[in-house]
Amino acid sequence: MRTEEPFKKIKEWSPEGVDIILDPVGGNYFEDNINVLSMEGRLVIIGLMGGVKSSINLGSILMKRQKIIGSTIRARSVSVKGKIMSDLHQHVWPFF
Repeated sequence: MRTEEPFKKIKEWSPEGVDIILDPVGGNYFEDNINVLSMEGRLVIIGLMGGVKSSINLGSILMKRQKIIGSTIRARSVSVKGKIMSDLHQHVWPFF
């Protein structure tokens, strides 16, 4: 069940928006992700559990110079997946 609450909390926590979003959902979260993304922020879509289609406000993306990046881990080799997990463990998870 989708709720607006997480996006409201993000805006309260970071009124200027966040610099990067790693999105495994896609689809119906796309517009909200763009709305909470900062000036020159990056949205990295890594999954499409929420669907493959969405509405896009191109004006907002252009005005805020945002970047949308698509990627997947599924097609990568086991060694590359291991390196990604190691890097996440070392450089990302300590901040949470």
